[in-house]
Formats: sequence, structure tokens, C-alpha cells
Amino acid sequence: MKSKAIKKLKIVSLVGLALLLGLAWAAPPALAEYRTLQAELKQSFKEGGHTPRWYQTEKSDGKPIGCGNTAWAIAFGYYAAFKGMPNLFDGNILAHYSQTSRTDPFVMPAMEEIARYTKSTYGTYKGKGWGRTLGGNMCKGLKYAQKKGLFTRCFRLRGTEFDKARQAKAWLEQDKPGILLINDPKTAFSTLHYPVVEGVRIKQKKVAGKWHDRDVDYLVNLGGGDKSKWINVRQVGKDTRMRYGSFSLFLFDVSKTKLAKADGDINMALCQDWCAAHPDKCAKCSKHVGCGVGYSKIKSWKDAGKNYYACEKSRTRTQATKDHKAACEKWCSEHSECAKCSTKVGCGVGYKKIKSWTGYGKNWYACKKR
Repeated sequence: MKSKAIKKLKIVSLVGLALLLGLAWAAPPALAEYRTLQAELKQSFKEGGHTPRWYQTEKSDGKPIGCGNTAWAIAFGYYAAFKGMPNLFDGNILAHYSQTSRTDPFVMPAMEEIARYTKSTYGTYKGKGWGRTLGGNMCKGLKYAQKKGLFTRCFRLRGTEFDKARQAKAWLEQDKPGILLINDPKTAFSTLHYPVVEGVRIKQKKVAGKWHDRDVDYLVNLGGGDKSKWINVRQVGKDTRMRYGSFSLFLFDVSKTKLAKADGDINMALCQDWCAAHPDKCAKCSKHVGCGVGYSKIKSWKDAGKNYYACEKSRTRTQATKDHKAACEKWCSEHSECAKCSTKVGCGVGYKKIKSWTGYGKNWYACKKR
């Protein structure tokens, strides 16, 4: 009788353990963590769109002027309206958000002039006219702005979709549009098209504590006179929505003042722009990861181009110590819980460390009373 009771107890215990294990196996997996990085042009016309609602004008023989030349005109429209460059067009750009016809006298002369600079070619296929601008000639469209007395730079990016998207994000954050060369993969190269880039978003997923790129979308003005739309150019895994082919991304500067020469390298341009905005920190831009003798790296640009680094002049240990002390005292003055700054790691008797400034030079610590 006693042995039967013990046997029954063992069975109940095993069943209980199995149920517990079963519950553990059936527990739902932890939800994946996602985030979206996004940037858009900062300005918009009163009708709501970032860039003019223009479409391709027609040449005298009825052929379309070409989507590349239309894209340039639209991009110049943004600079004319919001960047203080009204001389890009003859007339008030704000009164010409939309286009009146395929021979609109406000946009037609600009598109035709741009087409001459980009050396666009024309023909007919199955009775329908077409206009084509080669990617290698797209940057020549900036000659239109140069003829107006403006300074320009142009960068053609052909890296991964993630590299291009990160560069586009940096550009849009400076309130500058871009131009993208896309197509519909189902119809191959017969649908090559140049829309104007007004925004970008990069979807990321956290894996093993690090963020990994997943999807890339662009907000584009397709140059058909319609509202802008978000299009997808990259999805990780199987496509679950319409995806466009993406080839070249053109990022460019149009300026009333002379631009630093960037030799066609986007990272060099971004480094130069950052240094110009932070003259108190940046001494020069360099292709060398260590910045060379007497300098230290403070910021990097590595996407879709040669790597470039912003450099500061190397500090002496004494100067670094002074900088730590100054930073601590500034922070302490802005935070009421801070009682003093100290070089003692524990802050001394009756105090507790709440923030540190460490590294090259002597360490300093912000302290509060216990």
C-alpha cells in the first residue's frame, strides 16, 4: 500500500513537471523591436506638397521633354521658392505651384534649356514619342543653375540601398532634395524614370542588441502633376508590397556662395558641411582614420563613398584635464542636485558620484550630498 502511494506521487510529480514544461514551450515569443528613421524636406507650398506639381512639357515635334529634365526643373523650383534663389525662373515661383499645360511658358523654357545641357535624346516607339537622359549626363543639368550665377556640386551614388538611403537622410536633414533613378522591375528598362526625392524612411529591427536595416522607402514627386507618394525600393526577405528597382541616387548642392570642392565624393562634402557648421571643434577633413599626426578623429562618414573623418587638433593632457573640469562645472551649474566637482572617484566623505568625465587627461566627477 505504501509503495503504491509513493508510485502515485511520482506520477503526479512527473505530470506536473510536464505541464510546466508544456506551458513554457507554449509561451509566446518576445515581440521583435522595430524603429523607423525618417527625414523630409522642411518646406512645403501652401497646397501641401514639398515641390512643384509639374510634369513633362512637349517639344515642338510633340515628344516629351524627358523625366530627368522635368526632375531638375522641379528641384530648382524648391530652391527658387524656399532657398532665396528666385532668379532660377522668370517670374514668381510661388504663383506657379501647378502647371497649366504641356507648353506652360513658365516651366517650358527651363525644361528645354536643361535638356540641352543633359544631352537628352528623343525617338518614337510604337507610335509614341519618348525622351531619354543618361545617368552619366544627369549632373550636367546643374549647368542651368550655373548659368544663373549660382554654385553647384553633384554626387551620383550607386551603393547599396541602405547606404544610399542613409546619405539621402543626411541630405534631406539639410533641407536639400535629391533625384532617384528607378524602374518597375516587371517591365525592366522600358520604365526607367527620374522622380524627385522629398523624403526617406529606413525601417530597422533590433537583433542581438543592434539595429539592422530592413526596408527603404522614398517620398517622391514622380513628375506627373500628382501628389507625392511613398515608394519602396528595398525589403529584407520576401517582398510583401510593390517594390521599385533603384539604380542611381543624385544628391546635389545649389548655392549663392562658393562651395568647397568635394571631387564628387559625398562623404567629403558631408564632412566639409559639418566642419563649416562646427568651426570650434573641427580643424580639417581627412581620409585617414587617425587624422594624422597632431590630430584626433571626432566624427566619421562611411556610407556610399570613400570614408572621411572630421578631425580636431590633438590636446595636451593638461588641456584635456582642463576641458573635463570645465565640462563638469558647467554641468553642475545646470543641475541642482550637483553639490561640487571633484577629481576623487568617490567624491569624498559625505558625497556620491553622479556623473563622470573620463578618458585622456585627469578624470573629473560631479558629486551630490549623500
